[in-house]
Amino acid sequence: MAEVQSRRLEAAVSALLECAGSDNASAKPRSLPPVRVELRTLELWRATISECLAAFLFVFVVCGAGAAAGGGAGAGGAPANSGALLAAALAAGAGAATLYQCFGHTSGKLQLC
Repeated sequence: MAEVQSRRLEAAVSALLECAGSDNASAKPRSLPPVRVELRTLELWRATISECLAAFLFVFVVCGAGAAAGGGAGAGGAPANSGALLAAALAAGAGAATLYQCFGHTSGKLQLC
């Protein structure tokens, strides 16, 4: 049983390493358009506007969650409300994940293998 799991782990690691190495080995130098041409493309401006909108929404969500949490330790060094701090942290994580799902295809295009 342990030997089978070991083989599966080795296969998964080798597949991951091949995937990571394939981008570097087969990457051809891509010619970029001149800046004057790229500034006139709709794709650039769509990505720029979506980045700005996503950043605004993320700051809005995180600041709202932080304000609801009470801002950390209370007056006189009173302990912070750990439940509210956890809710603020979860709001930041959920906000980042949601905004990536909403705007990731427009800008930022994270490509895994």
